Amino acid sequence: MDPDEFKWSIINKECVFLLAEEENKILGFLSVNAKDAERPFKSKYAYLVNLVVKPEHRNKGIARELYLECEKILKKMKMQFLYGWANETSGVIEFMKKRGFNEGHSYKWIDKKL
Repeated sequence: MDPDEFKWSIINKECVFLLAEEENKILGFLSVNAKDAERPFKSKYAYLVNLVVKPEHRNKGIARELYLECEKILKKMKMQFLYGWANETSGVIEFMKKRGFNEGHSYKWIDKKL
């Protein structure tokens, strides 16, 4: 995540941003784009943008706590669905499956620098 996107996630009112820290040191963070919360649609979707825990702090329940707190916030916002994407080899896929996510569609990412 580039620094500008990180700052935007923190200050944007359409985002849920949670930080895990200990003794003023960042251990991890979660950011979700919840822009549908203010839209007049029947189904409201939120997008899990980042769930990051520093390698030396993994397997301590930090990601789980960030995720569970985020889910509480999204439910209060009346969000109905949460989706995200991950690289096929990422450990986050199993983490999310344990939390009720199902694998959806597969896509091939393509991009071009303009």
